[in-house]
Amino acid sequence: MSAVPGHLHKCTDATFTPVKTTIHVTIADKVGALDECLAVIKALNISLTRIES
Repeated sequence: MSAVPGHLHKCTDATFTPVKTTIHVTIADKVGALDECLAVIKALNISLTRIES
């Protein structure tokens, strides 16, 4: 998994209402796999409100 710089853009419209999105991912059963996945989310500056396993 790798981050794509500039792929996501922040909205500057004051009338924009944030939308919640659900993302389902499957990751390898190995030490550090979740950390790698979360690092990509962090690099893209995506805010998480909940994680379920």
